[in-house]
Amino acid sequence: MKGAQLQVTVSGSEVVLAGTDKQGNNMTLRGSLDATGTSLKSTYILNGSAGGGCETDDGKGTLTKR
Repeated sequence: MKGAQLQVTVSGSEVVLAGTDKQGNNMTLRGSLDATGTSLKSTYILNGSAGGGCETDDGKGTLTKR
């Protein structure tokens, strides 16, 4: 995702971070903040096509403010 144009959308406690780079790789991260605003529980989808074939990865995680 080097040099990617990322867009952040926030609606209440819902956050979406999405973007693509010049090589055609895409990323979407969706989540919601907890009541303290320090933890984001999220799902992600990564689509990579730089190698000529499409590779997809997805999962869940938690991002926590330090």
